[in-house]
Amino acid sequence: MKMKKILLDTTFVLPLFGIDVQLPNPSLLQKIWREEIPGYSFYLSSISLIEVMYKLNREFRLKKDPEILSRYDEILPTIVTSKHVELIHSHSDPFVTPNFLKIRNLGHSDLMDCWILGSAVTIKSIFLTEDTTIYKVIESHPLLKTTQFWNWKRLCRIFL
Repeated sequence: MKMKKILLDTTFVLPLFGIDVQLPNPSLLQKIWREEIPGYSFYLSSISLIEVMYKLNREFRLKKDPEILSRYDEILPTIVTSKHVELIHSHSDPFVTPNFLKIRNLGHSDLMDCWILGSAVTIKSIFLTEDTTIYKVIESHPLLKTTQFWNWKRLCRIFL
């Protein structure tokens, strides 16, 4: 059976770092990180880890609590050694860069989103995201015709 690839957007790693994202059915997110799901392989872009640190730093600046930043150091080994979600080193992959730049040139202003989507395009995966603004910018571009976009509700309908 051919495995369907799904690249997780940053939203789906934030809860591991104690950042609440209000997803229904959070047990499914736990399952993705803890168990093999037959027929599917999951991926995370290294760019998401950079984005996580920015979000933790924003929270740290507001609360001045050192525990907030220490979450990164505590959780990172879990992600890097995960047997169920493979880390893609998008920041140094020469095949991701051209796709990332094409997406950025289409006009989407969030650099991190472009980079993460460029990773999904490169590995020919489904892009699991809650970001609706990126659809509008890139929906008709030939580069992305083969890239499927799923949101959390769709994933829940399939897996639950």
